[in-house]
Amino acid sequence: MIIAKHTVTIFNKYAATGQPPFPPSEGWNRTVIKFAQWEDKTDRNMTTSGITHIDKHIRVFIPKNSDTGGKEFIPPSEWARLPNDQKLLFWTIQADDYIALGEAPEIDSSYPMATMRSQFRNCLVKTLNDLSNQPVLPHWEIAGI
Repeated sequence: MIIAKHTVTIFNKYAATGQPPFPPSEGWNRTVIKFAQWEDKTDRNMTTSGITHIDKHIRVFIPKNSDTGGKEFIPPSEWARLPNDQKLLFWTIQADDYIALGEAPEIDSSYPMATMRSQFRNCLVKTLNDLSNQPVLPHWEIAGI
């Protein structure tokens, strides 16, 4: 069962074209999603030499009927082909995007990604499982570290 009581902010990374004389840099497409589920998980494994190895994982579940502020989900391959100004109208999830727990501000020169990462619980996306077309509880499952 998905208990979707959290707000999360997804940051999709894209190459921002710099206007001359500025070089190209990266940009971040921000999408705030209300009614998601954030789970922190810690695995402890003991090696044969007695050393405990701790792995921390984060899983985020986004039900298909979550509030995405009017943005529609499109698969990463379709999102990547869009011009940058069109990317801002959609959201996606792909490896190396970030998800923050809560409503994080826009990323720009006055509020860089490093600041967001220091002020919010967040994770780097590793995998997406798109279950948005299944008949019961359609949703997306994201695993991150």
